[in-house]
Amino acid sequence: MNNRLYLRELQIILQYKDRRSVKKWCNHNKIRIYSDKGTNRYYVSRSEFENIFNRYFTTITNKNTKVSNNKENLETSFLSILLNS
Repeated sequence: MNNRLYLRELQIILQYKDRRSVKKWCNHNKIRIYSDKGTNRYYVSRSEFENIFNRYFTTITNKNTKVSNNKENLETSFLSILLNS
């Protein structure tokens, strides 16, 4: 299984319109962004992202139950990307 999530995939999961926002989200949540030498494709570790993603939305859901529908939508899109890669 591929252990990389490219920023384009994260953009879909997080439902952002711009990749700069994805980079800011990753930096804010202390997720390290990598790139292959000689390319401009950036990626993050899938396991690191999953840990932060689950912790982030568990915290939000505990604070406010109205967010749970948004969490379900994000989890659905996240799972669909995982199944397609």
